[in-house]
Amino acid sequence: MSFLLVDYFYAHTPGGNLRQININPNWEHHKQQMRERLKDHDETRAIYALRKIDDEPFLGNLKSNLKYLRTSIRGIEKFITEAGIALMTANLLAAYLELIFQTGLHS
Repeated sequence: MSFLLVDYFYAHTPGGNLRQININPNWEHHKQQMRERLKDHDETRAIYALRKIDDEPFLGNLKSNLKYLRTSIRGIEKFITEAGIALMTANLLAAYLELIFQTGLHS
């Protein structure tokens, strides 16, 4: 049986109450090792940054730019309709941005 060693720290919340913060020293050690590896190597840092990119950028665009995080309805037919509206919105936005950049109105 193994036990995790956890350090406990306390901080004040904005309301003035004490909040317990758990810090795993083993995890902090690994994070510090990675910081040291990435500190002076721009190429390594660029490769590591790619891990933050979604595999499906179109759905990531829907989530981040249009704030489409969850559906508000139930049922497959209703979902297809709502997702279709979200996709149409994304396509219209892309067409609008392309038109803006083609006409030179973006400056």
